[in-house]
Amino acid sequence: MDQRATLRFGPRRGQGVATKRDAGAASRHLGATDALWRLASSTIEPHLPGMSTRSHSSLREGVILGAVVGTGIWVWIALVDAIVGEPFRTFFVLGGVARFTTLHYVLCLTYGVVAVSVVHAAAREASLMVGAAFAFFLLELGFVMASAILSQVGLGGLAWARILGGNVVGVALTLLMLWRRHPLAHGLRDGTAEGEE
Repeated sequence: MDQRATLRFGPRRGQGVATKRDAGAASRHLGATDALWRLASSTIEPHLPGMSTRSHSSLREGVILGAVVGTGIWVWIALVDAIVGEPFRTFFVLGGVARFTTLHYVLCLTYGVVAVSVVHAAAREASLMVGAAFAFFLLELGFVMASAILSQVGLGGLAWARILGGNVVGVALTLLMLWRRHPLAHGLRDGTAEGEE
């Protein structure tokens, strides 16, 4: 058993106690490991011009993005309902205030984590950005269809302002937040260039 294993797991029977010399060797090993980790993480997450040098966590950034987008959409829908004199009507049509809010935030948090994860992955593989743009287009098409259905079922003509308008607010917040933190234009341009080759 080598010195590092002795320090990490303690001495085995009959091996004795680790010495100060062993501790020095272990700390040099950990220093080298830290340096290798920093090098590896810098190649995993390149820092392009305009990109923040803080470390990127898909979960942390995605939760923040999802919470901001969810709140923006929720406030938009509540404002439209209030302006037309039907406070919380959209929420009641879609299952009640508490149920709608809970489901809305769960979906927005999931959306945020997935969106940030895709952007992080696209930093390593630029062609993923083209696929993400197509998936985003399909998601938007789904919201257009949902607005059309809800305009016939329970929300009337204002479904477009309520649902699709809220979606536009969400898209704007998503693009603004991701654009400020990540070089999306570079990723999209590089992804389309790779697709053409």
